Amino acid sequence: MKKILHLSILLLTIISIGNAQEISNSNVPESQIKKAPEVKINKDEWETYFMPGAVFHLYVPEMQDSLGYFTGISVEYLIAAWIHKNENRGPSHGRIYTKVNFMKSSKKDIKDIFYWALGLDLSLERNPTRNYLIPYFGLEVGDMYQSQLGNIVTITPTLGVHLFTSQNLFVNLTGGYVYPSKHLEELRGYTAQLGVNFSLW
Repeated sequence: MKKILHLSILLLTIISIGNAQEISNSNVPESQIKKAPEVKINKDEWETYFMPGAVFHLYVPEMQDSLGYFTGISVEYLIAAWIHKNENRGPSHGRIYTKVNFMKSSKKDIKDIFYWALGLDLSLERNPTRNYLIPYFGLEVGDMYQSQLGNIVTITPTLGVHLFTSQNLFVNLTGGYVYPSKHLEELRGYTAQLGVNFSLW
């Protein structure tokens, strides 16, 4: 009988200690309770289509001494663009575009160049947390016409940076090297472009 009594007293003592600990924990202010850090997941995904734009275009051929350098304003049409900021594999930013341009030579006796191209560029990063200074690579395939040289197909690998990106605005700085299908030694050369694509809605 005494053993049962002692066990009962021991059990009541353990229960009372547990209740006391619960009461003391409940009195701790919420500000002192450590919370698990929140994991921020950057999700920003959208697509846009048919954005007009304009591009300042500089083209410097290898035979600059005889041909001069060419400058002009391209009318660019962004067929499709997307931003997918997530942890999936692949580039976060992409653009498909077309452009038309008349470029004028710095030499007065050299005729203007008519140039059109279809291009694609893809960002080098998968999930950037910013919307500026995002590097990309790309490729333009086009056609160059000049009355003194005729039609020339061109391929231009490009590297650039999105100076700013949003759903309604792209500001891009691009450099590349032009590889023509004819007159390679004369017409291959560097190109630089500064462009804006925008949407009002």
